[in-house]
Amino acid sequence: MNPSPLRSSKSFAIALLAILILATVLNLVLISGFLLTLFLGWMIAEIMRPLHSRLTEKKKGKPAWSPGLSASVVTLIATLAIILPSFSIIALTVHKVNLIAEQHFSQGISTDGFAERVWSFEPTQKLFDSPEAINGWMKRQGGEFAKKVPALLSQIASSLPSLVLQLTLALITCFFILIDGKRFSSWIGPRIPLEPKFRAQLSQALKDTTVSSALATFSAALAQSSVILIGFLILRIPAAEIAFGLGFIFAWFPLVGVGPVWIAAVIYLLSTGSPGKAIVMIGFGVVASLIDNVVRAWMLKGKSDIHPLISLIVIFGNIEFFGILGVFTGPVLAKLLTELLHHWPESAPALGLRTDAKIGPHAETLD
Repeated sequence: MNPSPLRSSKSFAIALLAILILATVLNLVLISGFLLTLFLGWMIAEIMRPLHSRLTEKKKGKPAWSPGLSASVVTLIATLAIILPSFSIIALTVHKVNLIAEQHFSQGISTDGFAERVWSFEPTQKLFDSPEAINGWMKRQGGEFAKKVPALLSQIASSLPSLVLQLTLALITCFFILIDGKRFSSWIGPRIPLEPKFRAQLSQALKDTTVSSALATFSAALAQSSVILIGFLILRIPAAEIAFGLGFIFAWFPLVGVGPVWIAAVIYLLSTGSPGKAIVMIGFGVVASLIDNVVRAWMLKGKSDIHPLISLIVIFGNIEFFGILGVFTGPVLAKLLTELLHHWPESAPALGLRTDAKIGPHAETLD
């Protein structure tokens, strides 16, 4: 259908563009509180898409699954993969803490005996004057912590409905992206004023970056927490399962990693008079820190051309702005910027601008 003369006029195009920008901004403002949730749903969908494609693929002698059934099963698998480990870690942590507390109370262990063991460690004697000072400090800290527990539990309880809502929306988004994602891309693509080839390259680059960064972070966290678990089991440190769960969670935060877990283990071993085991635990902590870089580099090999320093900086900035999801949004936004800058020299001459960057397969990258 040929466009009418009015719709082809410059004034109509300017007015339409202005209204389009206004409508886009208004819609983004209205859904701004759920943008990260939608991004999380898209990320889950892209990670699970290979399984969805395999289920809907026609095979010899086997009928292909319908897109709706496949998307439902894949979304259910993603839901279980997220919920079951989370609730398992929480339940196991609560059970272990109660068990340890019951054992300590049944044995009559008090802070006095613990203070004596801590005082026997020479560096502690430079910080405290006597075991009584250590005991008093621990009781004061315990009292302060006990005062904060009700408020902390109340804050966690009040945030649970919001977390459940966001997770539900993310999984619903995952479901519909698996079903209608390609159709939506086919609809929105021609309406974006970019060359089809460039759109396809940019879209694929962002998808690859999202999936590879998520899988690399997951693998690195699993590797680090596994090293800590092995250390706890070999050295017979209590609550090894809790250490594994907490280590896996902490490992998602750059520069923090599993440090708090193995440092707590070292303090425990020193307080129980096992300096040799404490040194071995430090070794496990160092290995866990180094294996993060090894696993992450192996997972991202050939899949990311972003310099590690740039990735680290943008992740920190995104964590400050978006929270824990900044671990995933950081690499994606950095990839978007580098891709646009990579293709900019080809388009700059059309605006009368000139760059000295190389164009084509010999163009320089930041890897």
